[in-house]
Amino acid sequence: MKQSTLPIWQRVALVFLIETALFASSATAQECIGTQKSKIYHTQPLECGSAKRIQGDNRVVFKDAKEAERAGRRKCKRCAQLDAMEDKDDANQEQRPLMGGGRPATGRNTNGRHEEVLPPPTDVSPDRGLPRLVRIKKIMPAGTLELESGTRVCFDGVIVPNENQPHALDARDAIQQESQGRLMRMVQDSHRGVPAGRDSLGRWRVRLAADDGGRDLAGELVYAGYAWLDRSRWTTRWDELSRLEENAWRAGRGIWQQLDGPAGQMKVVTGRGAHAYHEARCDHVKLLTEPREMELNEARARRLVPCEHFRAKAIKRQQVKK
Repeated sequence: MKQSTLPIWQRVALVFLIETALFASSATAQECIGTQKSKIYHTQPLECGSAKRIQGDNRVVFKDAKEAERAGRRKCKRCAQLDAMEDKDDANQEQRPLMGGGRPATGRNTNGRHEEVLPPPTDVSPDRGLPRLVRIKKIMPAGTLELESGTRVCFDGVIVPNENQPHALDARDAIQQESQGRLMRMVQDSHRGVPAGRDSLGRWRVRLAADDGGRDLAGELVYAGYAWLDRSRWTTRWDELSRLEENAWRAGRGIWQQLDGPAGQMKVVTGRGAHAYHEARCDHVKLLTEPREMELNEARARRLVPCEHFRAKAIKRQQVKK
């Protein structure tokens, strides 16, 4: 094989620039990638596990699937599944109300899409000291709910924006709209016989839905863009919540919307393989692999989520681009 005539330092610089450009640019729906020797191409470079493992110096980029197929490549099976899920979500997006609706949770809606339905109260007992039918007395910051009994609970598997953060008030209003004057059914999931229990603040991790046939409230918040999937712990509903979050992210709803002016240009830091972004002074930054700086809007476009320190910091509500 013929050696490159470029000096070593120029080759190193060229590889660095190419890799940085690929990292900094958000992949479009048409862009496809592959490796130098493989006969496979990927249409979901940000979602497919195999695509995310392709290093910059081994990456081949095609402007669309047709170009990749003309090069003799075939689509990755996982990417084909993700494309089909994306098409299905897009077809259902306009027909599903963001919150409320009051129609019974029947397991599948009129489009055939699976709806997250809470099990009957007798199927899962949260704890011997917790009731199964409750009323919400007070909605507190960060998705903390105080019941009429004084018990405090939170949504299992999701994270609600903290007080004074963007869309925190929207999340509170959505919870109030769904729960006001309604009896709520409360259950607690378990994995291999171990219940979800309490979180670090002593709140019970539970699932809630209106007893008159309402949808799972945590899933509704995620779908509306008013909550993130909790990536710090696995739950039995991970796949369902992840699909709902992906739908909100692709549609740019709520916490995934692009911010106007200086708010969207705020500098944050993430790392290779990381799912969160951080402030430059965050203690987590020194632990990141290959830390990289980007604007907040780019982090949102990449479906990155704020770290717990970022979420805990009180920031002003920002104006969203219209």
